[in-house]
Amino acid sequence: MFARQGMSFGDVWPYCDDAGTIHLYCLTAPSGIPDPCWEISHLTSDDLYHWEFHGAVLTPGPSGSFDDAGLATGSVLKHEGRYYMVYTAHGKREPVRCGTIGLAVSDDLFHWEKLSAAPIAELDPDHYESEITGSRPFLHWRDPFLFRHDGCFHLALCARRNDGPVKTRGAVAHLVSRDLHTWETLPPLRTAPFCEEMECPQLHRIGSRWYLLFSTHRELIDPEIVETCPALTGGVFVQTGTALDAPFVRDGSGWIPVSVPGSYFYAPQLLCRQGRFWLLGTLWTPEGGSIADPVEVQIEDTRIIPLNHNGKGVSA
Repeated sequence: MFARQGMSFGDVWPYCDDAGTIHLYCLTAPSGIPDPCWEISHLTSDDLYHWEFHGAVLTPGPSGSFDDAGLATGSVLKHEGRYYMVYTAHGKREPVRCGTIGLAVSDDLFHWEKLSAAPIAELDPDHYESEITGSRPFLHWRDPFLFRHDGCFHLALCARRNDGPVKTRGAVAHLVSRDLHTWETLPPLRTAPFCEEMECPQLHRIGSRWYLLFSTHRELIDPEIVETCPALTGGVFVQTGTALDAPFVRDGSGWIPVSVPGSYFYAPQLLCRQGRFWLLGTLWTPEGGSIADPVEVQIEDTRIIPLNHNGKGVSA
């Protein structure tokens, strides 16, 4: 576990460079603040356990900018020798808290520059909910995961469908681009109905199958699913598909059962390093958040099984 006195850590997203160094970007804010104004900080490690903290690399913009109310979860991708980070942005002028997507660039993973004074992607009401219907009093357009497929760049976002049962409208928004700057919004991925919010979605092609990981809280899951799985808690879940445009299905609840006594393990990202797979996430306690020790996992067809937690980690 990595912690710093007086500081709370939020969601994390890793990037492994060509030399094998892990760069971990994460949300940071002073501890003890109920609704913090997050900035994005940077850590590095050679072993996933011992971290060097380098401080903030992106901070909220000046008053009146689209990201002046705080930053949130993002991801990093390398393209033509430079590194690009997409991140969630919140502005004080938002009539309803929602989120937009910002873009930054770096030549060395340590120094980052915002590329635009405007967001690259805003909520599209043609496909996604633009009026609040869920349990929490805000809209959902956040946690961008950036990846490359079939010669294009893709974004996966936490969003909600604009139709269907309220309790299972949680969706993964899908956007595509050829240049990282101009994005086309597509209909949501065809995920199995499950919950109100699919936070921090991420897509990984492993072998011939796509793995969609996301996080959500127990109280946001369809009550009928919870009723069939009484031991189910919130945390990280997986659904799998044979293609991006194919239906994603869940094996049971799809829960990846990671339990850390006295803490709540949430919003981990999947990292492949030297042929082994790891979950890197945040531990939450009443005092705030810290960075969890890595959880090694095994990929088994439609399941992801923790190897160093809960024995065999059989999914619900």
